[in-house]
Amino acid sequence: GYRFIGEVRERSGEETTNLEAPVKPETSSLPSNSSIKQPRVPLAKGVFLVSLFLAIVASIVYLTRVKTPAPTPQNQSVKINRLAGTNNAWETAISPDGTLVAYVVGDAGRQSLRIKQLETSTDNELLTNEELRFRGLAFALDGRSVYYAQQQKTSSEYVLYQKPIQGGEARRLLTGVDSTVTFSPNGKHLAFVRESETKGESSLVIANINGTGERIVSTRKMPHYYAVEGLSWSSDGKMLAVAAATTTPKFHFQLITVNVDNGQETPIGPTQWEWAGKTTWINDSRLAMIGRKSGSGTNNNQLWLIDYPSGQYHKLLTDLNDYRALSVRQDGKAIVTVRSETRADLWVVPETNTTKARPITTDAASQAGTDGLDWTLDNRIVYTSLASGSKNLWLVYANGTQARPLTTEIEDNAANPSVTANGQQVVFNSGRAGFARIWRIDIDGKAPIELSHGNLDLNPSSSPVEDWVYFSQRLADKRIIYRARIDGTLPPQALTDKLTDYPVVSPDGKQVACFYQETPKSPRQVAILPALGEAATQKLDIAAFPASSLRWHPNNKALTYLTKEDGATNIWQQRLDGGPPEKLTDFKADRIFAYAWSRDGRTLACSRGTINRDVIMISDFK
Repeated sequence: GYRFIGEVRERSGEETTNLEAPVKPETSSLPSNSSIKQPRVPLAKGVFLVSLFLAIVASIVYLTRVKTPAPTPQNQSVKINRLAGTNNAWETAISPDGTLVAYVVGDAGRQSLRIKQLETSTDNELLTNEELRFRGLAFALDGRSVYYAQQQKTSSEYVLYQKPIQGGEARRLLTGVDSTVTFSPNGKHLAFVRESETKGESSLVIANINGTGERIVSTRKMPHYYAVEGLSWSSDGKMLAVAAATTTPKFHFQLITVNVDNGQETPIGPTQWEWAGKTTWINDSRLAMIGRKSGSGTNNNQLWLIDYPSGQYHKLLTDLNDYRALSVRQDGKAIVTVRSETRADLWVVPETNTTKARPITTDAASQAGTDGLDWTLDNRIVYTSLASGSKNLWLVYANGTQARPLTTEIEDNAANPSVTANGQQVVFNSGRAGFARIWRIDIDGKAPIELSHGNLDLNPSSSPVEDWVYFSQRLADKRIIYRARIDGTLPPQALTDKLTDYPVVSPDGKQVACFYQETPKSPRQVAILPALGEAATQKLDIAAFPASSLRWHPNNKALTYLTKEDGATNIWQQRLDGGPPEKLTDFKADRIFAYAWSRDGRTLACSRGTINRDVIMISDFK
């Protein structure tokens, strides 16, 4: 799963990994003249042409350097220390003095907050088996407490808490805290991102360290917003650094600073990022950021170092892993993050009998089907794969033969394929036009057509009996479900005006199941809507994780979904006429990333594998 350019020597436990070989910077180069066959020309004319060619090249190089900050050379020596015992981590932070690391482990509904003493490797639990999901971790400047946000049971709102390291009750400070907090240099204030679905706004907010005295610094109107993964306060106290999303001229992120006194935004260089998340200052002239550049070919987020104020950038590491969470020691000489490696293959399961389950692909590094799969009418499977080096759609027979790509776009990042009722087309998510939208291709991969035109259209589901596709679209203040004609002849129509997402169409084509909120502060439920678009006919409490795992059972009488327990993911069903949930598969290990029922309902296809998430410490970078 690793693809470092330099030599890698992995060591177990608390030891370090050295990357000592120089790595190649991410810049393009012109072909060598020696590789081009040159025609014979008179000497004077040849000298003139060579001189002209060199002048053009020099001009191109000059203009490129002036307009776009070139990536700087990557580090020749980086030490990676994998912290033992931190598997299945989600969030992490390092104390200002570098002696402690806080991290969150577990899954939804069973997460724990732990503190690791680096010198002694001792590990203590601050919070155990929390039902509420964590968002972000940050140490207080004195290192004596940890700040974190948790989502509430009765609403989607996050609340900020402060928990002492040496024990004691967690203190509730603020509501509506949607990001990791950052602290002013004098320790008197904290800042965070707040999103308001009702107002359609994303704001940077400053408050006193005890949660009083809120003040909005700046606000963006959706779909322009600030990254909720986290922001960072500069050492002089004058600026907040944060990644910000915009849709002009196409959807992208840009790293910016925001003046804490007047809210003025200033870009850090001209670079546009396909996605950007947590941002933090390393020192006055450099920041670290998690994100990805356009053309990466995957959805994996990498670690970057950004020079300030020029915006010059380079990858801190070069691999195929995904990174989340980011925290820097106060002296700027060490970074902690969560490194995630995904491996998965396609499996078929006859009659949901897990004893008969068998893999049909054998390249786990390609992450087959992790971003969606579906069956064709002739028992083939459409699925996502990294086998070609970028995330595209592939097609394979159920016996594992004749696998081939359907899409070959380098910047596609195709996801969520759904085969149409006639079996002749596939609808899917694609970012090939610069925005996440719904596209359609023929079953042979030809004739691509864009079916939606929003800024963030996701999770398409084709009707099994009619020529409609259902998907969610983000408007100014919320996500709602739309439907569009497969042939693209009609503009998309809203199915409801309620907060709705992750639509799936019933086998008879008459109903749509989705996640639903009556109001932004209402509990999230699963609702059944008429396919033509009316009020919900039924609401259910289903603990699907992830939400994208919601499906209809082939019998049209139940909904199926994923849950994880005892380290394994399995499929459960909830009958619409009532009764307790029922377990359908009985895998003893590994994770199911996505699954789909065959058209006859007799066979299950699923993407199964593992995710290894560990807290790592990175040092000796320059």
